[in-house]
Amino acid sequence: MSRNLGGWLIVYETTVAIIGFIGHLFTAMLSGFYLGIPLHIVIAVSMAITMFGFGFIYKVLDGKVRQPVNLAITGVVGVILNAPVSLAMSIAALTIMVGREAGFGLMALFPVLLLGAVINVVLAILLYVALREVWGKSR
Repeated sequence: MSRNLGGWLIVYETTVAIIGFIGHLFTAMLSGFYLGIPLHIVIAVSMAITMFGFGFIYKVLDGKVRQPVNLAITGVVGVILNAPVSLAMSIAALTIMVGREAGFGLMALFPVLLLGAVINVVLAILLYVALREVWGKSR
């Protein structure tokens, strides 16, 4: 793993953020943009921020702390970015677009988003650990 915080790290994290952005928009498109295109763009931006932050924190801590500690800290950061921060961005956008009542109505989604974020992060970490062992053995 590279401990260099130079250009390659930023290029990699930006690429992952773009994938998260486009991935959300494709998923939203397949379900018919049920929250409206402007709100889904805000959600896609928050997904890009989450992906960038998750990868960036992992790379910053890589080699500085033990691997399980790194994964735990990165996981907590990912959940925070994916649930409360993303929801706050969506609430702000919907409040501006439609009104305060509609924006605050999204708060009802917090428990579901938090559970989904935890499940996503745990699965991502488990997949990363499994693939790292496979890739490490094939070298």
